[in-house]
Amino acid sequence: MFRYFDPVADKVHLSMNRVTDKDNIAKGWMTRADDTGWWEVALELDARLRASYGFVSLAIDEELPAGPPHETGFVTKLDPANPHPPLRSDGRGGGLSVYVGPDAPPQPFWSQSATASQGTVTTFHRALDDSSREASQDAVSHPRPVYAYTPPGDHNTPLPLAVVFDGDDWFGDLKIYQAIDAAIEAQVLPPMVVLGIGNIDRADRRQTLGVRPSVFDALVHHTLPWFIAWLGERDIFVAPQGEWTIIGQSLGGIAAMALACAYPDMFGYASVCSPSVWWNPSPNASPRTLAQHESAGTATQWIRHYVQQQPTSHVRIAVSVGSAEGLLLEHTQDVVAELVSLDIGISIETYIGGHDIACWREQLLRDLAKFTANHHVIETPHERS
Repeated sequence: MFRYFDPVADKVHLSMNRVTDKDNIAKGWMTRADDTGWWEVALELDARLRASYGFVSLAIDEELPAGPPHETGFVTKLDPANPHPPLRSDGRGGGLSVYVGPDAPPQPFWSQSATASQGTVTTFHRALDDSSREASQDAVSHPRPVYAYTPPGDHNTPLPLAVVFDGDDWFGDLKIYQAIDAAIEAQVLPPMVVLGIGNIDRADRRQTLGVRPSVFDALVHHTLPWFIAWLGERDIFVAPQGEWTIIGQSLGGIAAMALACAYPDMFGYASVCSPSVWWNPSPNASPRTLAQHESAGTATQWIRHYVQQQPTSHVRIAVSVGSAEGLLLEHTQDVVAELVSLDIGISIETYIGGHDIACWREQLLRDLAKFTANHHVIETPHERS
């Protein structure tokens, strides 16, 4: 049972990722408890589910907002009774809470542990192709936020390197650096460096993510060499090319899959969550494509053909997708099955949940732990100081 207090609302909706949104909106309408300001709704949920959610209060003549939250604030309000840290918060009661079923897999490193050591986060504002053309609207030439995480301590061995798309999310509300700090402290991850590629806005995200050869080229030939040199100036050295990891979710997921296949001598690993397998270069491409075709092969033909044309050698791709993602789950499974048949090193895992950062964040750390298993080293006391 979910309860929410709002004495002035005419109607309240519990909006839960892939549980009461999309085709299931009717399940989320709450009922006023007697004549009080409390609203209630009961849901039958998988005990293993983890999902983000929030409450939307509406006047009688208002409609439930469609699409993602507006950039200037959250549509949904946090659940003040939820004991878990919010997934996102605007500091004024808006944001997303996280439902955690009694049998949901634990996420110990996302609890903002105060005992973890502290790495360093440095934020830059630069173009992917090193351009200084401030007025340019090109995705690779327009300055954007870029984030660098370096681990605490001194290190006398090369460190694993991971590059993550949607860096503004991961280094913003999600605080990936705190989770990595905690995982390093627990020796689940070795000390490592992370480069986050941010977006300027939603329009820029659509132009940057997906399968974008110009973005791939700028990242590989400009951004990464700059980053490696910047690390070297600080006596931080990374593992050889071919051992690096690329990480992405949704549009960033299909970008990570494509980039790893196109540059396997640079990225030996890809962590891919809920990839947008519907993507193609058409400006009209959207998730609706999956419902417009009878066969998965038709809906995902473009990405299949692209991957088949790439070198792909030696790359390991870990794909995860939510059990509640409907057609995306089915079509992703079909894409992975075909790539497996082509001898591409790809695997898939289904988690209990939706198209949800609340699930993706733990998948990300699990993939990093798997990919960096051979990089664990015993540090000296001096290195830990």
